[in-house]
Amino acid sequence: MKVDESDKIDKVSAEDEEKGYRFLFENMLEGYAYCKMIFDVLGRPVDFIYLMVNRQFSELTGLKEVVGRKVSEVIPGFKQSNPELIEAYGRVAATGKPEKIQAYVSPLKIWFSVSVYCPKKEYFVAVFETITEQKEREKQLEDELVFNKLIIDEAPSAILVYNAESGQCVSANGAAAEAVGASKGQLLRQNYLTIKSWKANLLPLAKLAISSGKPQRAEEHIVTTFGKEVYMAVTFATFARRGEKFLLLIFEDISERKRMEGEINKRMADLEKTSRLMVGRELRMTELKKEVQDLNRKLGQNNKK
Repeated sequence: MKVDESDKIDKVSAEDEEKGYRFLFENMLEGYAYCKMIFDVLGRPVDFIYLMVNRQFSELTGLKEVVGRKVSEVIPGFKQSNPELIEAYGRVAATGKPEKIQAYVSPLKIWFSVSVYCPKKEYFVAVFETITEQKEREKQLEDELVFNKLIIDEAPSAILVYNAESGQCVSANGAAAEAVGASKGQLLRQNYLTIKSWKANLLPLAKLAISSGKPQRAEEHIVTTFGKEVYMAVTFATFARRGEKFLLLIFEDISERKRMEGEINKRMADLEKTSRLMVGRELRMTELKKEVQDLNRKLGQNNKK
């Protein structure tokens, strides 16, 4: 019997295609699981059975010999620890609509990013990768941001942060609000480029800090937008975060110090005036003593005569 060459080519192509898919399946970097969803009598997803997994599945999860077993057997307590995954897998298996989800599987102590799709009704495929290191970095960054915010909020010095380009205030602590007679909300609605009380001295100083990249310091007397008269010791500096430049303003209310300095200067002026008067009196007393001595001497000479 003569074999049609086209049939032979089709057979070889089919075999090659199957080998290609098998190679991809076994060597893909992501984990792969083909599963059958189990629903209860009310149509709610309650469990699933592993039908096929690739080698990377075991590498990423640490789970072995899972094919043919329910997830409730493989990972006891999975439904309780990760109901969101059971529900997502159930939705995909029931509706056929793909989903992507991130979840922390506490029994495995691993974060997963999972893409789920449905090859046929009541079945689903989960393609996943571990993102534990990424999540740990995010958590560390979040903790640092919370810690830094706590430091700023509780700092005794007034601290304000503005977007250097747009001028919008992006952070303000309680000390700053108290110092200028405002609320934090009012400060966060401000733009340093349009604050009237800044125009004379503070705005040029802020722009110099931005253009030079060097901290700028000064002592200024202003009436704030909120009507409070205050002396400030200010420091402007800049920093960059995620490609954006920010203007940092740290200032201290030195009104009391300035009041005391003014009082001291007044007292010193009074003391100097009194001192001059005292010197003048001493000179007059010396002159009077000399005049009395001269008179006594003349009087003594007349008595001898």
